[in-house]
Amino acid sequence: MLDHKQQMTAIIMALRQRAQLTRFLGDPPRIYSLPPRGCPFPFLVLDRINSQALTADQQALWRLNFTLIVYSAGQKRGQGLAIMDQAGEALQDAVMRGDLLAITSWQQRAEHRKDGKTTTVYRSFQLLAQQ
Repeated sequence: MLDHKQQMTAIIMALRQRAQLTRFLGDPPRIYSLPPRGCPFPFLVLDRINSQALTADQQALWRLNFTLIVYSAGQKRGQGLAIMDQAGEALQDAVMRGDLLAITSWQQRAEHRKDGKTTTVYRSFQLLAQQ
């Protein structure tokens, strides 16, 4: 079984190492596993990790699915998209360093919340991980 907590930690560490994210998310960057109450905007949430074994040997290969969500104040879709672009670059940097195996795909969408006070940008990733 793949250790999801260890994978979440690796993903969050990869995001925190991206200096450009501190410009948007503060220092230390506001990156969470659950949306916090009363946190200043913008912030990023690593949401729902699940995995599927692709091989059954000792060096098991896993497909890891998760979603990053950026919450921005008001109608600031551009800000959310810029943050998400930097998050994607951070994960790609982690692949290049060998911290993560590979990004195999991602999908993105953005929406304004009904309250008109928040914009959210979602990007779902699929990574390969090794146990």
